[in-house]
Amino acid sequence: MRFTTHQDCEVRFAVACALGHFPNDPLSVQHLLILTQDSDHDVRDWAIFGLGDQGDADTPEICEAFILRIIDPFEPARMETIIALSKRQDIRVIPCLVAILERQAVARGYIEAACYLLEIEYEPEGWSTSDYVKNIAQKYSDIIGDVSMTDPLWYEFRKAVYNKEYDLAESILQANPKIIDMRNGIGETVLHYLTVENDGTGVAWLHSHGFGLNTKNKFGTPVVFEVAQLGYKELLLWFAQQGVDFAVLDGENQNIVTFLNELDEKDMAQFVLDHVTDPALQNTHRGDQVKS
Repeated sequence: MRFTTHQDCEVRFAVACALGHFPNDPLSVQHLLILTQDSDHDVRDWAIFGLGDQGDADTPEICEAFILRIIDPFEPARMETIIALSKRQDIRVIPCLVAILERQAVARGYIEAACYLLEIEYEPEGWSTSDYVKNIAQKYSDIIGDVSMTDPLWYEFRKAVYNKEYDLAESILQANPKIIDMRNGIGETVLHYLTVENDGTGVAWLHSHGFGLNTKNKFGTPVVFEVAQLGYKELLLWFAQQGVDFAVLDGENQNIVTFLNELDEKDMAQFVLDHVTDPALQNTHRGDQVKS
């Protein structure tokens, strides 16, 4: 326990892993709660996993600690938070989880979270992510109404652009210019959403109609970071041609190269350095190398 606040993050990481083996012990819970707020993202991730997924302790204090991490800039920690809250049937997690499940492909942990909310032990055979969304909506509609809590206009417009019904999209946008700044449950504009789906045509159309490319989601992740993380090289080069700010920092004050290296996407990090000529990014990267 005395190492919970040790100055070396690797020591604190070892503490988080060790305490996670005793997630229901009161003293372990007390110190894991501290580590869920750690400055190091790996420490937070394992503390949340130990307390949230491995453990069964369920108090208002624990749930409030998890709610603070639902916008954690580190995606693995964020996913563990969503699993932990879903396991405890905390309905505050639903808008964020539903927005993620609307993707065509999601990490397995989010399916686990959906199963916790639906109180089913195993993934139903043949279910798509939309089946989980539909069943969550049915189960919780009497409690919180619209589980997505995203303006229906956002969905209507996204569908029109995604289906390449640009005349319809144009008429919706002209009647409702506020759509440009409208966001879903995880803070994505329609452009951000379609970028993650690698819809280059739709993204270009949206950009030509006033949608910004330097947008971030509610976790502080710039859209261009996600383009790189997902390996969309052609789309990334298009972003570069449009003058996107590649020196922007994410919620953990990382530049895009550091972000990719942290995720072990070293090939993509090198691709960015080889093809992006933004002087601010190159200077920032050289500065990081000197610090290292």
